Amino acid sequence: MTLFEMGAASALGLVIFGSGSMYGARHGLAGLRVNFSPSIPLGLYLYVPGAVGRNDLVQACLPDALAQYAIRKAIVFTGGACANGTEPLVKVLAGVPGDTITVDGDVRVNNRSWPLSRIRSRDARGRSVEMRLPPGTFTVAPNHMLLLGLHARSWDGRYFGALPSSAVSGRWLPLLTDKKVQL
Repeated sequence: MTLFEMGAASALGLVIFGSGSMYGARHGLAGLRVNFSPSIPLGLYLYVPGAVGRNDLVQACLPDALAQYAIRKAIVFTGGACANGTEPLVKVLAGVPGDTITVDGDVRVNNRSWPLSRIRSRDARGRSVEMRLPPGTFTVAPNHMLLLGLHARSWDGRYFGALPSSAVSGRWLPLLTDKKVQL
């Protein structure tokens, strides 16, 4: 259900509840998370640790070297739940081990185009993007996952490649969002 489908009175209740649930988003109160990033629809989610599958919204912590790069570029923030102190990313699990990924201006997974996946040479702030997947085809390695966003400017696997499966800790289930989560 989207906020627009709920109606004004119900949405107001969510805003009141949501304003008090940021503690839950930061500290895992009952698994509730509030997303304010444009990478996925804004709203309230339930975090479920454990097994994930293709097309799930997943939570991942970046490996240390990648996290340090992301901190320097102000892509991720410190003070988060990851072991290296960063906030986790939430993306779609688009590629699993054995999948064929083709990069040719945009990204295709098993020959299926990923929406809004054109690889950009400049970020939203106009800075040069020096880290991105080179053109070509590759296979997702064993024990790795390719995570992609739902937003054209998402910082995701188009730029840093597949992550070790151990970086992914669980999935996010949409409860109330500003638009439907379409995977």
